[in-house]
Amino acid sequence: MNVSKSDAQLAAIMANGTKAKFDIGTCLTTVQALQTAFPDAGLAFRLNLTQCYQYCGRGIGPYQFWDVANALSTWVFPLFNLLGNVCFTATTKFGTEWYKGGGNFNLVAIVAHLLADPIDAIWGLATKLDVGRRLRRRCRELSFDHMFLTQEDKRDIATVCYALDDFGPERLQGHFTRICNLLSDPDSRIQKDTLTAIKVASYDLALARLNNTLHSSLAVILYCVAIFGALIRTISTADEAYHQPHTIALREIYYWLLLLTVLSSAAGKWPSQWTPHVILNRLGDKLGSFHLDEMEPWNGGNYSWQPDNNIFCRGSAKVWSIYNPLTWAIWHPKRFYVCPEAERGDRRHLLLLFTAFLSVAIAWIISFLISWYTPTVGLGGRGICEIVFILVWLCNFIHSQWWGTQFSGRKLFNVVLIKDGAISFAMLLVLFAAFQGWYNSCISWSAYFSRGAQGAYLDLQMKGTEVHLTFNYYFEMILTALLVQFALAAFLLGLNWDAVTMTERSNEENLQALETYSGSGGEGMTTRQVAQPSPAVLVESAPGQASGMELGTMTPRHRPSHRAPSPHQESLDLGAAVMKLSPSGGRSEEYEQCESNDSDDRLEPYSAAQPLSGNFSERLDSAFNITRRPTLTAFDSQSSKMPLLPSEDPA
Repeated sequence: MNVSKSDAQLAAIMANGTKAKFDIGTCLTTVQALQTAFPDAGLAFRLNLTQCYQYCGRGIGPYQFWDVANALSTWVFPLFNLLGNVCFTATTKFGTEWYKGGGNFNLVAIVAHLLADPIDAIWGLATKLDVGRRLRRRCRELSFDHMFLTQEDKRDIATVCYALDDFGPERLQGHFTRICNLLSDPDSRIQKDTLTAIKVASYDLALARLNNTLHSSLAVILYCVAIFGALIRTISTADEAYHQPHTIALREIYYWLLLLTVLSSAAGKWPSQWTPHVILNRLGDKLGSFHLDEMEPWNGGNYSWQPDNNIFCRGSAKVWSIYNPLTWAIWHPKRFYVCPEAERGDRRHLLLLFTAFLSVAIAWIISFLISWYTPTVGLGGRGICEIVFILVWLCNFIHSQWWGTQFSGRKLFNVVLIKDGAISFAMLLVLFAAFQGWYNSCISWSAYFSRGAQGAYLDLQMKGTEVHLTFNYYFEMILTALLVQFALAAFLLGLNWDAVTMTERSNEENLQALETYSGSGGEGMTTRQVAQPSPAVLVESAPGQASGMELGTMTPRHRPSHRAPSPHQESLDLGAAVMKLSPSGGRSEEYEQCESNDSDDRLEPYSAAQPLSGNFSERLDSAFNITRRPTLTAFDSQSSKMPLLPSEDPA
């Protein structure tokens, strides 16, 4: 009588278990009660898959609210707090209205891109630093027949060119050539005023450029403290959640965010897209050589997205087909225009790509190993999720590279943004859904995907094993993952240290520049601009009193005719001198070719660069005692000691 009643009770418990949702804690309590009530049943704490279904339930068991809140506050929020320390320049897409992009549009684009394509995002930031390194190295080699440049002068030239790269890398060659032409001019006044204008712009750019080094460092340190604090609580707290090691593993897959945050802080940012625009356009007005369009995310404003970084190149046909297959272009990157001929064999871009891949790959490998060796040893549901993550990142990287062969400019940016936005949103849903219990089931805990139905089992006493593995395995794995990311960050920063320190100015240098180039301390800051947006404005001014544009202003200003010209006003104006020297407004052939090759819709060249009328030009020659010379052109290796930058590689 008693035996049949016990069998009936056991059968009822098993029937209720098959209908219940999975929960390890409840299952352990149930098995312990059954072992006490039915010692002859032969139940053990190691359940096979069938027993797990019978006693623990078949469904997916959601976690308790406080378990979810604790996991989010301990692991997820500190990690994604690093996203708030990623440097970015606030740029708009089509307008300031929110439905046209808004002022923080670049933040949305950056976050979507780095979450969906971390390899390309890290590669892009490393490439931006590499561009600065190449420019700094190139400017160190500058040498002119009629002018001596100090290392500080060469640094200032590199700083200006580094900022010009943000407004379209394809135009940097023309800007650089134009600056070198002016510095190579035999007229010492042109050289002096050119260098003065460049140094003023360089200091303005250096003071305006921001980095987030302090905040980024604090965010990384606080995150590391939170990591090891949670590990210690795992041992000291008896009721710590069973899924804590898997939570560690799933968060560790995003450790490449540490490297990305460091690189982003090193690359820096502008307060807004208009800050460098005003400074460089002011410089262009003084040099009479260029006028920049708006900084946009697709033409250099987004450092983490560099469309010139493409591992493929396209054949002669516009559309890829089996008869016109894609070929590898990784050996010939487009950004060779920033390096001299001697660096054409430099494969540093391959090293940067490999470093970006290594950062993501090692983070994933360690994450996968933590999930694999957490009881039950083998491939469970969380391991499958991590495999899907890395496959999505790899496929998205290759897919984005392929889209780069089909589109360019704004179209390519829009395609990549939509694709990355959808992928990043889906991955975040999967990530946060894991805390709701998506992988809290018998199949996920029993390593079913590697052991099969016959070998899968659930160890109900895994908590003791997890506590033992905390310092003997988890601690070493997490420490290794962090050290790898910090080592890669130190390696990339050391590799591009010239770019990192290019815009740094000491307090003594800033004070000296203020005294030298301020309105009362130096002639360079008070040099008046003779050239105006249209020749008609200039004709209204008397010789020596041409209406001008001061360094600190953005609109033309007429001088009263009764005021005598100051000694500073008599200094040579570069814009007027350049326009008189060339019928085309002083624009070199390389610059015109660079302008004509731009495929995007650009603004027309600044009207101040148009040739002056003959009568006024003669009066201007007489006022400044200027003798006309042939048109300035780019120097070649035979006529100057300065080697030219190579043109863009056709490949």
